[in-house]
Amino acid sequence: MPGISQDTANQLHQQALLHMNVHQAKLALKKNIDETIVNKLHILLELLEDISQAVIAYDERIIEDFKTQKDDWLLNTSMALAPGAW
Repeated sequence: MPGISQDTANQLHQQALLHMNVHQAKLALKKNIDETIVNKLHILLELLEDISQAVIAYDERIIEDFKTQKDDWLLNTSMALAPGAW
């Protein structure tokens, strides 16, 4: 190269290679972070789905228990009010 020494050219070349290596490392790290975030979001979504299903099942059980209690109360009341129950 005219105007610069071989030593300077080698230093510039090494700096360029170092810059490229740092840039590649940053890209690899970003990719790793992005993949980790995506994996964690998938896990979170699965947990939210499990919680949602558990809440639905719990609500259905509470409703069923309430209906059973209401039916038992109606049966006991009607038996108490039936002729001859006194």
